[in-house]
Amino acid sequence: GALARWRAWPVYAGGDRTAEAAREAGFAAVFSADGDADALRDLLMQHVADGQLKAGAWLCYPAGADISRDIAEDFGRDGFTVVALTAYRMLPVAELADDVACAFRAGGIGMVLHYS
Repeated sequence: GALARWRAWPVYAGGDRTAEAAREAGFAAVFSADGDADALRDLLMQHVADGQLKAGAWLCYPAGADISRDIAEDFGRDGFTVVALTAYRMLPVAELADDVACAFRAGGIGMVLHYS
């Protein structure tokens, strides 16, 4: 199906944690820039120079609704066609749902994700 086709695409991740999550999700060709957006751009350009990635390739960029840097625009200047997809949106809540509050009180929450 569609998911199998997506998993056949190479994944270029900004950091090792994202790369590991992509591998765990079943993506086989995963490359980590081990850095920031600039390191990711450098990795993409190196793969173009090495012939591993086609110059002017289309890139799918799943991102949050609110972004601090528009890498779609940045990478577009490098000749890539970037399709940005809103993958998540952060919304404030006035209070936690009862089951979440109970889980915090019981020590059942193992981690909190923070996106900057």
